[in-house]
Amino acid sequence: MTIHGIFLWLDHSALSNIIRASTWAFALLEVVHLLGLTLLLGTLAVVDLRLFGAGLQDQSISQIASDTYPFTMIGLLTVASSGIVLAISEANRLYDSVPFMIKMILFVLALIFTFTFHRRLNTQEPSRGAALRGGVISLFLWFGVGFAGRGIAFF
Repeated sequence: MTIHGIFLWLDHSALSNIIRASTWAFALLEVVHLLGLTLLLGTLAVVDLRLFGAGLQDQSISQIASDTYPFTMIGLLTVASSGIVLAISEANRLYDSVPFMIKMILFVLALIFTFTFHRRLNTQEPSRGAALRGGVISLFLWFGVGFAGRGIAFF
């Protein structure tokens, strides 16, 4: 089966048909997705701003990263699970969507970065230069995911 065949199969699945037949299902899923994205980006932004040296100066970067980690994971799981269901509901349209492909590439890169650099913050403090670079890369990737996701509706 080709990738396009998989997208078509998902587009014609029972779950996809149920969501498309419902007046409110897609909108509700989108709200859950955006709430998860807000939690995810909010917790990552707190850590990244601390990496820039802004705010929460009385706490170490590793302490902030450790404290926000559970909420980051809740946001990530919410975004991923609701995003999968949203994608299934319009899989055929997303197959040719450039913003969707950009979003998925940035999402994978952001996940890799988060589970390497951000995860390492839980145990050790980065140097000033590494902290600045890490914060910029993290914000660029995750906000890129959000902007590309928003672009899906327009292109």
